[in-house]
Parts: sequence; C-alpha cells; structure tokens
Amino acid sequence: MPYTTFSYRGTWTNPVTGASPSYNWRVAKQYIGPGDANNISGLTVTVKASGGDFTTIQDAINYFKGKTVSGTCYINIDPGTYDEQLVINNINLGGTLMIRGDTRLLAGLYYVNGVINYHTITNAGSGRFTITRGGTGNKVLTIAGSAANPDFDADGWAAGDTVLVYSGTTPNVVSEFTLTAVSNNTLTASIAWPDPDPGTSGAGYTIVLQPRVRLRKTTPNMHGVYILGQTTIYLSGLYIYHDTTAYCPIYIGSNAFVTYYGMLLRGGSYSILVSEKSTFSIAGSVSRITMVDSTHGVGLQSSATANLAYSALIKVNTSYGYFSGYVSMLWAQYSIAIKCPVGYFAYGGSLIYSPYAQQIGCVATHSPTVNTVGNANAYIVG
Repeated sequence: MPYTTFSYRGTWTNPVTGASPSYNWRVAKQYIGPGDANNISGLTVTVKASGGDFTTIQDAINYFKGKTVSGTCYINIDPGTYDEQLVINNINLGGTLMIRGDTRLLAGLYYVNGVINYHTITNAGSGRFTITRGGTGNKVLTIAGSAANPDFDADGWAAGDTVLVYSGTTPNVVSEFTLTAVSNNTLTASIAWPDPDPGTSGAGYTIVLQPRVRLRKTTPNMHGVYILGQTTIYLSGLYIYHDTTAYCPIYIGSNAFVTYYGMLLRGGSYSILVSEKSTFSIAGSVSRITMVDSTHGVGLQSSATANLAYSALIKVNTSYGYFSGYVSMLWAQYSIAIKCPVGYFAYGGSLIYSPYAQQIGCVATHSPTVNTVGNANAYIVG
C-alpha cells in the first residue's frame, strides 16, 4: 500500500528530573495527497511485479474505490502480461484517473499496405504506405510512406517488441510476431511473414504495433475492462486481448465518460460496447486505436456517444463493423473498416459521421446509403 512518511518534532517532560528534551518522531501512515485518507489528489501509483505499489492493476484501481479523487491521479503500469479483468466503478471522480500502460508515441498504431493512413500522413488524399518483404525467408518487413516514413527506433521500438499482422483474404488470419531488429522504417521479424494478398479484397498486409502492457485473462468470464458510471477515466497504452466471443475487451455503461489513446483491442464479442448514455472519446485529435478480430466490431446503443476518428477496425467475423444504434452518435471520420460484413451501420434514429472513411474487403460499405435516411430514421454522413 502506498504511504507518506510524516515527521514531527516535540518535547517531553521527565516527571522525575523535570527535564524537557526535544524529540523527533517519524510516523508512516496510509495517507496520500492533501485532505484525508478518503480524499486523494495528484497521486501516482505504480503496478509492477515487484518494487511497485501494487502487483495487479485491479488492486491499484481498488485503492481508489470509495474515495474522492480530485485533480489528476495516475496508475502507471509496468510492461508485462497481466492475467486479469478490470472493474472500474464506485470512485467519486471530481478529477481524472489515468490508467497508463505503454507511453510510446506509436503504441497501437496501424499501417495498411497501399492505403491512405491519415493518422500519420497529414496531406490528406495523397500519402500511402507500402509494406514489402525481403531478406532471407522474407523476415524483413519495410513500411514506407510517400509523404512521411515511420521512424520506429526513434520512437522507442526495439528487438523483443511484438506486432500483429493481418494477412488479408489469404489466409485471412491475424498472427503475432516478435521483432528481432528495428531501424528507421524497417522491422525484422523472428519468423517468415504469411503470404500477402496483393489485391484490395483483403488489403494485403496490415501491421499493428503492439503496446508492451498486455491485459489478457486466461479464462474470461466478464468484459476485459468494465467501466460503469465513472467520469473521467483515461485509458492509454494497453493491448487488451480478450479471447472469447461472449464478452468485450471494453464495455462502458451507466453514464460513464472515458477517454483513450494508443490502444490495441483483439477478440471479443464487440471490440468496444458503449451503452446507457455513456461516452468513449479520443484524447487529442488523433485516436491511435486499432480493433482486430472481433465478432461484431464496435457497438453503440441506448443514447451512447463515441469518437473513433482515425481508428481502424480489422476482420469482423459476424454482423457489422462500426455500429451506431438506438439514438446514438458515432464520429468515425478518417477511420478504416477492413474485412467487415458491413463497414458502417446506423439504426434507430442514430448518426454516424464518417467523411473520408475507407472500406476494404467489406461485403457492404454503408447501411443506410450515405446521406440518405433509412434503417428506422438513421443517417450516415459520408
């Protein structure tokens, strides 16, 4: 448990001699921040296997439960794999609780072969990335942009990091690879890459940089991160791999407000499900979030709001890609849907705002048709 040590100075009178010498006392107390034990402000705690304040992320969250948080407090998570699911509720948030994993700039970022990627190239409409293989056994992967090259090593990527690769329609799988070397715009993998699909039906290669903080429950029995009624929670630098079709990597409900940056979500029923007048929004102008291999994609319902601008949704196995339903609003400008049954689907008085969005390998791109009312008074702005 984190604590602050207080020093006191005082005097004591000896009842026999009458002398009054001065003494110092040092007392360790479970108290953090100004106020009292139930009022916390400006606190930073760390989660790591040893030498930190907590050994699990949930224990760090539980410390704040039942307390009032003002200002900005931080839970900093050391790199590693955490076999747990998180429940975030019952915190009186007058300020912000920031749950921070990998803080590197490119964490959670995606690169799509031959496709405009607005998240790094700012001259909208012209910049495309090309992803090529080379070297012995095709182990060297080069990612180059016509307007700006990614500088992986300068941004902290190194041997031992991992990436996800989606190989398109052949064989239409998501694979994970460990990097053995990194340079400016070149990644070297430990094993050969799967054969690419050069056609646009599967977008060829899609590469996602995996954050070093991984949240993966061995046997999921609830959502990966379950947030109820909290404002404001900030999530960043997390790779949430929820290997189940019954629960979501992230579920937000009961009037919660959550911001995010630098996230990678894999598996689950929905990658993200936002409901009950809750909000899920980017921190800053560019989201840095990638969602891979879910059953239903993204879901909004019951007057929910989400901002997934510049995001990528890759390989949805059933149902929709980006879905906004039941009087909800989804901002998805500059996003990309890859290999989804329907790229963007609005229903029941809902709105999807998706100018400059891209769809690759989707059975259908929009429902209803862009700029047309349909599906029970829903609308998609293209």
